[in-house]
Amino acid sequence: MEALNISKGKVFIDATFGQGGHSEEIKSLGGIVLGIEIDPDQVKKYNGNITIINGSFADLEKIAKENITLPIDGVLFDFGLSMVQLKEGNRGFSYRSQDDPLDMRMSNRGQTVAEYLHSTDGESLLEDIMKYSEDVYSQKIVDNILRFRSSNKFEKVSDLLKVLDEAMPYSDLRDRQKTYARVFQALRMVINNELGAITKGLTGAIKIVKSGGRIVIITFHSIEDRLVKKFARDHKAQINYIRNSVSSSRKLFKFERSATLRVFTKL
Repeated sequence: MEALNISKGKVFIDATFGQGGHSEEIKSLGGIVLGIEIDPDQVKKYNGNITIINGSFADLEKIAKENITLPIDGVLFDFGLSMVQLKEGNRGFSYRSQDDPLDMRMSNRGQTVAEYLHSTDGESLLEDIMKYSEDVYSQKIVDNILRFRSSNKFEKVSDLLKVLDEAMPYSDLRDRQKTYARVFQALRMVINNELGAITKGLTGAIKIVKSGGRIVIITFHSIEDRLVKKFARDHKAQINYIRNSVSSSRKLFKFERSATLRVFTKL
């Protein structure tokens, strides 16, 4: 909230609305906020009085032009999943939900992970899983995916876990869980074209924010963060890049420890 530089009457877009925590805080500090949320289930659950558009932040510029007076004072991006999506999404986002369908679509549109695993050639599977998971077992995992799908159907989370376990038979539970998390992250990123959406969203944000306005970005893993840093280098004529170190007066949740906050000011 400090990084957004909120004051009464300033206008912001919360490009990753989720459950509305950030938007409600912006509003409580006197800001005017429009929310964008790709997950229709998240939108349906919200019962407050902030305007939310069900859409992707990849379309940030278009959504802003159709729903708010430009330019605005700031945009907030909080990438990744919410804890509600992980625990209650029923879409296979978490490896702990073994009976969930192997879906992972954020918008409920397009190809599911199960369909992707059945239809994608081995070379492309390996490229995607290596790129987005950076896991040492990537080759063995792909070999096992191809073997499994030759006589079985991917339907549930448990089907994918079986394939992953067979790729690392001598690993302990802790190492297995690290691989589970990396591969599930990779598949979610591929299915939802998350890196492409980030680039488009940040490009749109530069166009709609006024001079002196802020673009605030929270990332949760190195792949996202590298892309954000590259974006900053590529657009240094348009934005000033501020590194922020964030402290907390409370004990952080485990998932919060990997968060990185980066702040751009529009020139």
